[in-house]
Amino acid sequence: FGKIVIHGLNVVEPVINLAQSADGKLNLPALEQKGKPPVVYLTSLRVQNGRVIFTDRKVTAEGFQIIVDKLNVKVAKVSLPITSLATNFKISAKLVNSGGKVFGNIVFGGWLDYLAKDMNAQLEVEDLDITNFSPYYGNFISSKKLSKAMLDLNSTFKAKNNALEIMTNFNLSRIVYEKTEEQQQLPELNLVQDALDFFTDADGNLKLEFKINTTLDNPALSPEKIRKIILKAATRNLAKQSPQQLVDKVTNAINKYKGLGKELKSIFGK
Repeated sequence: FGKIVIHGLNVVEPVINLAQSADGKLNLPALEQKGKPPVVYLTSLRVQNGRVIFTDRKVTAEGFQIIVDKLNVKVAKVSLPITSLATNFKISAKLVNSGGKVFGNIVFGGWLDYLAKDMNAQLEVEDLDITNFSPYYGNFISSKKLSKAMLDLNSTFKAKNNALEIMTNFNLSRIVYEKTEEQQQLPELNLVQDALDFFTDADGNLKLEFKINTTLDNPALSPEKIRKIILKAATRNLAKQSPQQLVDKVTNAINKYKGLGKELKSIFGK
């Protein structure tokens, strides 16, 4: 019938070098097609111990680099019922920085029926040091530079007839601020924390729950939309704190500012 069926494709230890230029172009090959290509059905794909090296020269001239290591992928068509067009998948990987240090683990698995626009999957992120992505988030998370902040995240993706709902539990912990030159000159400011601290619990963790509604075939998740959703969740988190906690936080901040006078005004002016 002029169709090609591949029942199983195994790719062992592939290494993919992906680069983005300063003008935002990826080094993806442009394939020339002569005539109408045959229809190819791939019923099973497995990638073992892969490695993707991404170098981004758009955010830094020298090339900001992130490595996806120990990449394992399993994709297979659901066998029952026979009429099902759904596909089971599981993807796992470790994130490594340019210095070779592992800074996070990711597992994403579930099933997807793209023709019916249905989905049920779960994303788990563990021990992700978000400071490795600082060129991308800028001062969105904190107006002061973070030297460490660990993210644990669990998201459930459920779609029916293209309506996609993403429920997320977000936990940012072990937040450490980098000392600036002004803080070194004024030791009192070492105790002054970012406004982010007003949303943290007694242990210094930022725990949020939020929902994102979008579409499966065009998940429009702009940074601005995500920012609004997270800030709204942070506000709800603030409302859960006891009045005494809020009073203590505000009082401590006022006491730390007291007596700094012109020096503090100058710092905030900058």
